[in-house]
Amino acid sequence: MTRTRVEPHLVMVFGNPARIMRLVQAGSRWTGERVRVGFGGIGGSCNEGLVRTFFEGVRRVALPGNGDRVFAATQDDELLFAFPAPWADRVEEGLEATSRRGIRYPIPTFLNYRLPFLDLMTRVGGGSAGS
Repeated sequence: MTRTRVEPHLVMVFGNPARIMRLVQAGSRWTGERVRVGFGGIGGSCNEGLVRTFFEGVRRVALPGNGDRVFAATQDDELLFAFPAPWADRVEEGLEATSRRGIRYPIPTFLNYRLPFLDLMTRVGGGSAGS
């Protein structure tokens, strides 16, 4: 945004649900408020993302519309997150702050666990689990 010739009124970010979740977390860090969601299926980024964000001055998540897919090559796995441009520093700081607390993208998956019934299976089955 620092390289634009005009001062933007809002920012729209397209991304997969996990990335959009991170932006929602970053923005919600400041207010604790839920982000508004618009899933009307008509005029996705235009109506729900651009117009409503502009007039209401709130952060929104919306489905991309047909125009996004046809003209901007938006992919099937993408959502959009829109916020007023004055919120950019807050969103950036929120991303940094939540990242320091261990909330980051890609989302780490917890795979270091032992099934609670594995020992029982081994005892009852008389052998090793999985054999």
